[in-house]
Amino acid sequence: MTAHQAVDVDRSHAKDDSESVRLSYDSLMNLPFLDAVVRETLRLYPSLPILGRISTSATSIPLQFPVRSVSGEEINTISVAKHQAIIMSIVAANHNQAVWGEDASEWKPERWLNSTQAGVKDGVRYPGVYSSMMTFLAGNRSCIGLKFAEMEISETFGLSVIFHND
Repeated sequence: MTAHQAVDVDRSHAKDDSESVRLSYDSLMNLPFLDAVVRETLRLYPSLPILGRISTSATSIPLQFPVRSVSGEEINTISVAKHQAIIMSIVAANHNQAVWGEDASEWKPERWLNSTQAGVKDGVRYPGVYSSMMTFLAGNRSCIGLKFAEMEISETFGLSVIFHND
Protein backbone atom coordinates (compact mmCIF):
# COMPACT_ATOMS: atom_id res chain seq x y z
CA MET A 1 0.00 0.00 0.00
CA THR A 2 2.67 2.54 0.94
CA ALA A 3 4.58 1.65 -2.22
CA HIS A 4 1.61 2.84 -4.31
CA GLN A 5 1.25 6.34 -2.89
CA ALA A 6 2.15 8.50 0.06
CA VAL A 7 -0.53 9.28 2.62
CA ASP A 8 -0.76 12.52 4.56
CA VAL A 9 -1.52 11.67 8.18
CA ASP A 10 -4.06 14.14 9.55
CA ARG A 11 -3.15 14.90 13.17
CA SER A 12 -5.86 17.56 13.52
CA HIS A 13 -8.42 15.00 14.70
CA ALA A 14 -6.52 14.10 17.86
CA LYS A 15 -9.00 13.05 20.52
CA ASP A 16 -6.93 13.82 23.59
CA ASP A 17 -3.53 14.92 24.85
CA SER A 18 -1.95 11.67 23.67
CA GLU A 19 -1.88 12.99 20.08
CA SER A 20 -4.01 10.15 18.70
CA VAL A 21 -3.62 9.96 14.94
CA ARG A 22 -6.53 9.55 12.54
CA LEU A 23 -6.65 9.20 8.79
CA SER A 24 -9.17 11.55 7.24
CA TYR A 25 -12.09 10.23 5.23
CA ASP A 26 -10.57 11.69 2.05
CA SER A 27 -7.25 9.96 2.75
CA LEU A 28 -8.98 6.61 3.20
CA MET A 29 -11.05 7.08 0.03
CA ASN A 30 -7.85 7.69 -1.95
CA LEU A 31 -6.38 4.29 -1.05
CA PRO A 32 -8.00 1.85 -3.49
CA PHE A 33 -5.62 -1.02 -2.68
CA LEU A 34 -6.37 -0.71 1.05
CA ASP A 35 -10.09 -0.80 0.20
CA ALA A 36 -9.51 -3.92 -1.92
CA VAL A 37 -7.57 -5.60 0.91
CA VAL A 38 -10.39 -4.91 3.39
CA ARG A 39 -13.14 -6.08 1.02
CA GLU A 40 -11.31 -9.27 0.06
CA THR A 41 -10.58 -10.08 3.70
CA LEU A 42 -14.22 -9.53 4.66
CA ARG A 43 -15.31 -11.70 1.72
CA LEU A 44 -13.11 -14.64 2.68
CA TYR A 45 -13.46 -14.29 6.45
CA PRO A 46 -16.92 -12.90 7.28
CA SER A 47 -17.56 -12.12 10.94
CA LEU A 48 -20.84 -14.06 10.70
CA PRO A 49 -20.10 -17.35 8.86
CA ILE A 50 -23.72 -18.59 8.89
CA LEU A 51 -27.04 -16.83 9.15
CA GLY A 52 -30.27 -18.16 10.58
CA ARG A 53 -33.77 -16.86 9.90
CA ILE A 54 -37.32 -18.02 10.61
CA SER A 55 -39.84 -17.66 7.78
CA THR A 56 -42.90 -15.55 8.52
CA SER A 57 -45.03 -17.18 5.83
CA ALA A 58 -45.03 -20.20 3.56
CA THR A 59 -43.24 -19.55 0.30
CA SER A 60 -40.98 -21.11 -2.28
CA ILE A 61 -37.46 -20.04 -3.12
CA PRO A 62 -36.54 -20.26 -6.81
CA LEU A 63 -33.12 -21.73 -7.57
CA GLN A 64 -30.94 -20.09 -10.20
CA PHE A 65 -29.39 -23.46 -10.94
CA PRO A 66 -31.58 -26.57 -10.66
CA VAL A 67 -30.32 -29.43 -8.48
CA ARG A 68 -31.04 -33.16 -8.53
CA SER A 69 -32.66 -34.88 -5.59
CA VAL A 70 -31.55 -38.27 -4.29
CA SER A 71 -34.27 -39.83 -6.45
CA GLY A 72 -32.91 -38.05 -9.54
CA GLU A 73 -35.74 -35.53 -9.79
CA GLU A 74 -34.73 -32.04 -10.94
CA ILE A 75 -35.60 -29.39 -8.33
CA ASN A 76 -36.11 -25.77 -9.40
CA THR A 77 -37.58 -24.39 -6.16
CA ILE A 78 -37.35 -25.05 -2.45
CA SER A 79 -40.61 -25.00 -0.50
CA VAL A 80 -40.45 -23.23 2.85
CA ALA A 81 -43.18 -23.64 5.47
CA LYS A 82 -44.33 -20.89 7.82
CA HIS A 83 -42.05 -20.68 10.91
CA GLN A 84 -39.43 -22.91 9.27
CA ALA A 85 -35.80 -22.30 10.21
CA ILE A 86 -33.58 -21.34 7.28
CA ILE A 87 -29.80 -21.43 7.52
CA MET A 88 -27.56 -19.75 4.95
CA SER A 89 -23.81 -20.16 4.78
CA ILE A 90 -22.23 -16.75 4.18
CA VAL A 91 -18.85 -18.47 3.85
CA ALA A 92 -20.14 -20.80 1.12
CA ALA A 93 -21.74 -17.88 -0.77
CA ASN A 94 -18.53 -15.84 -0.59
CA HIS A 95 -16.46 -18.84 -1.79
CA ASN A 96 -18.86 -19.91 -4.58
CA GLN A 97 -16.83 -20.57 -7.73
CA ALA A 98 -19.87 -19.97 -9.95
CA VAL A 99 -19.86 -16.35 -8.73
CA TRP A 100 -16.21 -15.61 -7.88
CA GLY A 101 -14.38 -17.87 -10.34
CA GLU A 102 -12.03 -20.82 -9.94
CA ASP A 103 -9.89 -18.85 -7.49
CA ALA A 104 -12.86 -18.09 -5.19
CA SER A 105 -11.09 -19.40 -2.08
CA GLU A 106 -7.86 -17.54 -2.76
CA TRP A 107 -7.12 -14.18 -1.16
CA LYS A 108 -6.73 -11.86 -4.14
CA PRO A 109 -7.44 -8.20 -3.37
CA GLU A 110 -6.77 -7.28 -6.98
CA ARG A 111 -10.12 -8.82 -7.94
CA TRP A 112 -11.67 -5.60 -6.51
CA LEU A 113 -9.32 -3.36 -8.51
CA ASN A 114 -9.48 -4.99 -11.92
CA SER A 115 -13.21 -5.09 -12.45
CA THR A 116 -16.29 -3.00 -11.97
CA GLN A 117 -18.09 -6.34 -11.82
CA ALA A 118 -16.21 -8.03 -8.95
CA GLY A 119 -18.20 -11.06 -7.88
CA VAL A 120 -20.13 -11.38 -11.14
CA LYS A 121 -19.21 -14.29 -13.36
CA ASP A 122 -21.17 -15.13 -16.51
CA GLY A 123 -24.07 -13.02 -15.23
CA VAL A 124 -24.24 -14.98 -11.95
CA ARG A 125 -24.36 -12.75 -8.87
CA TYR A 126 -25.83 -12.43 -5.40
CA PRO A 127 -27.90 -9.43 -4.28
CA GLY A 128 -25.29 -8.34 -1.75
CA VAL A 129 -24.89 -4.77 -0.52
CA TYR A 130 -21.60 -4.55 -2.39
CA SER A 131 -21.07 -6.62 -5.50
CA SER A 132 -21.89 -10.26 -4.71
CA MET A 133 -20.23 -10.24 -1.29
CA MET A 134 -22.80 -11.54 1.22
CA THR A 135 -20.80 -10.62 4.35
CA PHE A 136 -23.20 -7.73 5.04
CA LEU A 137 -26.24 -9.55 3.62
CA ALA A 138 -28.70 -7.94 1.21
CA GLY A 139 -32.03 -6.21 0.90
CA ASN A 140 -33.94 -4.59 3.75
CA ARG A 141 -32.15 -6.79 6.30
CA SER A 142 -28.66 -5.81 5.19
CA CYS A 143 -26.19 -4.44 7.71
CA ILE A 144 -26.45 -0.67 8.04
CA GLY A 145 -22.93 -0.59 9.48
CA LEU A 146 -21.19 -1.66 6.25
CA LYS A 147 -19.42 1.63 5.55
CA PHE A 148 -18.63 2.24 9.22
CA ALA A 149 -17.06 -1.22 9.56
CA GLU A 150 -15.02 -0.80 6.39
CA MET A 151 -13.80 2.65 7.47
CA GLU A 152 -12.78 1.46 10.96
CA ILE A 153 -10.93 -1.57 9.59
CA SER A 154 -9.26 0.54 6.89
CA GLU A 155 -8.14 3.18 9.35
CA THR A 156 -6.79 0.69 11.86
CA PHE A 157 -4.95 -1.32 9.23
CA GLY A 158 -3.78 1.76 7.35
CA LEU A 159 -2.32 3.38 10.44
CA SER A 160 -0.57 0.16 11.48
CA VAL A 161 1.09 -0.03 8.06
CA ILE A 162 2.06 3.66 8.12
CA PHE A 163 3.59 3.49 11.58
CA HIS A 164 5.24 0.14 10.93
CA ASN A 165 7.05 1.72 7.98
CA ASP A 166 8.06 4.92 9.82
